[in-house]
Amino acid sequence: MKMLKSVLALLTVLSAALLIGGCLMSGTFTIVEEFSFTSEQAIYFYPVDVTDEEEWKDHKDDIDRIDIIGFELWITNNQAAPDTLAVYIDDYGETEWNSLAQLQANTVKVFGDLAIAGGVGTQTHVTYGQSLGYIQNVAELRRLAKEGRFHYYGTSPGDGAAGYTVDSVRVVLTFEASGGF
Repeated sequence: MKMLKSVLALLTVLSAALLIGGCLMSGTFTIVEEFSFTSEQAIYFYPVDVTDEEEWKDHKDDIDRIDIIGFELWITNNQAAPDTLAVYIDDYGETEWNSLAQLQANTVKVFGDLAIAGGVGTQTHVTYGQSLGYIQNVAELRRLAKEGRFHYYGTSPGDGAAGYTVDSVRVVLTFEASGGF
């Protein structure tokens, strides 16, 4: 028992020394990207670019992995009929796609069809915790998030004639990084 305590004490001292010396420093940082839009067309395009954020600039070279990608979303329906929202992404700087067929052929769907309740003025809210259940194709989403830039496409299966307004989208990217903390 005494030997086990000595080993644990030694490991604790070594770990503390390495942390103080900067060898094992790691931590997480979060970047929040916010935007809003009205579905005046069946497809909404938004170029997400967090590479100008201070947190990104400070830690981009030390990113080990993306821990969690989630969002918070508020939508107001502008029509009597219900609607649906799906999200696709692709590489930043690629072609901007204008049709659902092009999106399905050239991008990756990362957010499953969210039912938007019918009724003019009806609001739908997705919390950060709920969003984790809608996210799909996580590996591709992590790959593009790690680059810090990607294209976002919100879609509606209807003609999009001001069918709904996304009052606010807050995309939350949590990174794990080593060094520099």
